[in-house]
Amino acid sequence: RPVADLTRAFEIAPDHADPQLPADYNMAPTKQAPVVLTRASKLDDGSRGEPTRQLRHLTWGLVPSWSKDTKVGLRMINARAESVLTKPAFRAAIRSRRCLVPADGYYEWRVLPDGASPAGSAGAPARRGKVPKQPYWIAPGDGRSAAFAGLYEFWRDPAVAAGDDPDAWLTTFTIITTSADPGM
Repeated sequence: RPVADLTRAFEIAPDHADPQLPADYNMAPTKQAPVVLTRASKLDDGSRGEPTRQLRHLTWGLVPSWSKDTKVGLRMINARAESVLTKPAFRAAIRSRRCLVPADGYYEWRVLPDGASPAGSAGAPARRGKVPKQPYWIAPGDGRSAAFAGLYEFWRDPAVAAGDDPDAWLTTFTIITTSADPGM
């Protein structure tokens, strides 16, 4: 959704939204996505202001602050709710860096019976070694935005000398998942 829609839906002041956020209809890990978080901004005197709700562009795939490089983010796109408090990669973030990840919906993939083809594939056989799957779009019935619970983290690139250089920092997120409701 456009930034204006997200700022309205998630009650974000327009001056706390990144105006460069383009709508993306095909979000995937490693891409940047709009994320709602609450942070205190730095004031001119170096102190912190009141926490405010913000809409920021973060990279999907959490890179823990202690990680040696960013490749770990490829494996950290989701955090299981059952273990988020005990896994080292998520322990610090769950305490103070929680966020919402806006979404219009998501796909769930269902494995098809042997020999079946996904709808719309015109009977094309599955590629060798690939199990045929059918995607199902799941979205709120009223057309409003939904949000996933998430965590975010700051990672400092040791290759960038100046700590205040914006290129020295990467901000990433993960989505918290759990078992599906039996009604699904």
